[in-house]
Amino acid sequence: MVTISLSILKYRMTYVTVISAVLIMNVLAYLQSSMLAVSRPVSGYILPTAIGFLIGVLLSSNRVNYLEKDEERKRFFVTIVHSLSIALDERDAYTFGHSSRVTSLSMALGKRLGLNAIQLEMLELGSILHDIGKIGIPDTILNKPEKLTAEEQAMIYQHPIKGERIIGLERTPKIGMLVDCIRSHHERYDGKGYPDGLAQENIPVLARIITIADAYDAMTSLRPYRSKVAPDAALEELKLCAGSQFDPEMVKAFSELVREDKDFLLLSEETPSEVEAFA
Repeated sequence: MVTISLSILKYRMTYVTVISAVLIMNVLAYLQSSMLAVSRPVSGYILPTAIGFLIGVLLSSNRVNYLEKDEERKRFFVTIVHSLSIALDERDAYTFGHSSRVTSLSMALGKRLGLNAIQLEMLELGSILHDIGKIGIPDTILNKPEKLTAEEQAMIYQHPIKGERIIGLERTPKIGMLVDCIRSHHERYDGKGYPDGLAQENIPVLARIITIADAYDAMTSLRPYRSKVAPDAALEELKLCAGSQFDPEMVKAFSELVREDKDFLLLSEETPSEVEAFA
């Protein structure tokens, strides 16, 4: 039994498909009459119109069902990924909510920059999982209130590489964007970041976005060794480091978001963030 959901009415393509099917059926009816050299009255186009309408609705329903099932699968996968990030964040009270806030900030900036649907999809996953490599770092280092030793800092610097290994090294175009988010979110615009020392446009665009969101959330969140920074002060720090640590055009876009919506600055004020500094 074929079921047709009213959700097809939400899609503009439904109307295009139905109108196209109706037109095609009426054109075929007209051509048939012409070939037979008979005159078809106006009432003779009612049946072709009805058939075209039904075909258009069925085609649209099939397409929408496919799209909605595909979207449902994607959201289910994202939910699982979110659960994984929450498990990572809950290793310490200071980490709770960090990945979610970075995701919210990253997605807002990505949309502002005009990323396409696939880029936004991978940005969402990449920002959720950007710190997944910290699973392989001992809690005694992540939660250490004192200054890290050189050896401990070296372990911290390895978390982007560890994260890449966890996700896998398969380099399909989409997975490649996801892996780039994880490996390169600590690169600096001036080339002084890690792990690869990439600079400027050589840093993947999605990673440059996450770097800004990650830094903003780190500054505006409580740490065991310092108080959190006020949102306005964090924004000024981003501007000060534009061109050295951060992509200046992206910092400009981030600032525009703030000017248009002051509540945007409050995204990371509700809960504390991770312990490790963003630098």
